[in-house]
Amino acid sequence: MPSAELSVIVPTFKERGNVAELVRRLDAALTGVAWEVIFVDDNSPDGTAAAVKDLAHQDGRVRCLRRVGRRGRRITSSRRCLRVPANHGLGN
Repeated sequence: MPSAELSVIVPTFKERGNVAELVRRLDAALTGVAWEVIFVDDNSPDGTAAAVKDLAHQDGRVRCLRRVGRRGRRITSSRRCLRVPANHGLGN
């Protein structure tokens, strides 16, 4: 898979029913852009992380980071979020 030009970070909690639709919409909206989506799940009890991992097996642009024992979206929604190139630090 070529390097992504755009990384979309999506904080989640109990969003199992929405992740596939979001990926579908990103695919439609970002035609012609090399993109990836990184779902950062706060250990959702509904299996959101498992749903994302299932999607990731089908689509290499989908990734999942699961935060266990740390509640809240502050780390991903902060105005001070560090912006780095899409291919930096996630280990391909």
